[in-house]
Amino acid sequence: MDRLAIVGQHGMGALRYHPEEELTKQEDIDLDWFARTVQHIEEDVSVEDLSRLRAGSGGSAGARPKFVALLNTETGALRDHRSGAGEGFSHYLIKFRSSTDPVSAAREEQAYAEMACVAGLNMSGTQLLSTGSGEDLFATLRFDRPEGRRLHMHTIAGILNADFTAPVVDYETLLKLTYFMTNHQGDVEEMFRRMVFNVLTHNRDDHIKNHAFLMDHHGTWRLSPAYDLSFSDGPGGEHHLSVNGNGRNPSHKDLFTVGQGCGIRKRRVLEIIEQVHRAAEQWPVFADASGVPEVRNREIAKRLNSVGKKLIKAVPVPLV
Repeated sequence: MDRLAIVGQHGMGALRYHPEEELTKQEDIDLDWFARTVQHIEEDVSVEDLSRLRAGSGGSAGARPKFVALLNTETGALRDHRSGAGEGFSHYLIKFRSSTDPVSAAREEQAYAEMACVAGLNMSGTQLLSTGSGEDLFATLRFDRPEGRRLHMHTIAGILNADFTAPVVDYETLLKLTYFMTNHQGDVEEMFRRMVFNVLTHNRDDHIKNHAFLMDHHGTWRLSPAYDLSFSDGPGGEHHLSVNGNGRNPSHKDLFTVGQGCGIRKRRVLEIIEQVHRAAEQWPVFADASGVPEVRNREIAKRLNSVGKKLIKAVPVPLV
């Protein structure tokens, strides 16, 4: 109850909680303060700083420190997410790297977002922000606040009331649940495309909190834009969600079996796999554009090339 009171009227999605506990006064956002504070969060941090962090979180959670804010992409100005948006400001979720992430984590996530767009995934707008000390943060436009409106949001973990760290479902179940929620075959294809992307780009942090649905003002549920896409080894080196029972090294056949099992035509399955593969091959271009250090760029490229060769060398399934 205390946590819901802290979330108040400004949490993720459209739900609001009353009474609201006002932890801090509304103020402009200081990125340098945020970067300094989260790096020492496990050490000595003042009660005032903890209150500011809690007020800025907006109910968001996850492995990486994050906060929600109003961002003017033209000027770079940041406002408290609880204040009125005003002209030029939009709702953003802003993430800092965790203590176990490489220094280039924000730049890698930006490169992955660009790669995902080219691969045909539905993505919200993203950009990099930097502090005065040179620390990078990844910012993504909140898809639960389109044009200032509030949309209900539900993750797969929330729908199933399931522990996202446990292997509760696989990708085939996820695709079938997508059709059950949306009654839209286009969303099923989109979820299949995300599965292919996660496999080909070695994003194994693909647990059920990283897939969500949005409800519009007509009460219709649709698949949300993709989010939390980045290079990740996953638990024990495997995907959180298995592909046709294979979590460590999903094959071309595994991808095809899941797609066919969810009613996607053979030709369309192959088209999606090929489009995502072409985007993944361009990783070094996206990494250079986002400023990923060369050593890290090559490390990820080597892994992506290895995955791609194993998958694409497979004999294509006949287009019948």
